[in-house]
Amino acid sequence: MHDPDAQPFRLALELVREEIVAAVHAWREGGGSDDELALFVDALHPGKPRVSTSTRLQLERTIPDFDPTIAIAFAKHVPGKVPAVVDVRDYVRRVVWIDLTPPFTW
Repeated sequence: MHDPDAQPFRLALELVREEIVAAVHAWREGGGSDDELALFVDALHPGKPRVSTSTRLQLERTIPDFDPTIAIAFAKHVPGKVPAVVDVRDYVRRVVWIDLTPPFTW
C-alpha cells in the first residue's frame, strides 16, 4: 500500500503479523489451498485486532456488513498473494494482498 490513508491498515496488519503467519501455516497444515485462502482482520474493536481464515467464497458470504466489492477485489487474484480483508474503526474496509513468501509483506 502506497497511499497516505493506508497507515491505519498497515498498523493493524503489523499488530497481528505473527497471527497472520500462524493462520496461514495452520490453513496449509489443514489441507487448505492458498488459492482459496482469505484472511479477515477485524480491528473495529478496542484491543488487538483479530485474525481469522476462510475460503474466499465463505468470507464473501459471511462478512459482516455485506460488501459487494469484496468479490470484485477477490477476482483480481494476485499470484503468490492472499487477500486480507481489513476492517479498521472509522475507515472504509480494504482488501490488502499479502505476499505469501516470508516475511509476509503487504
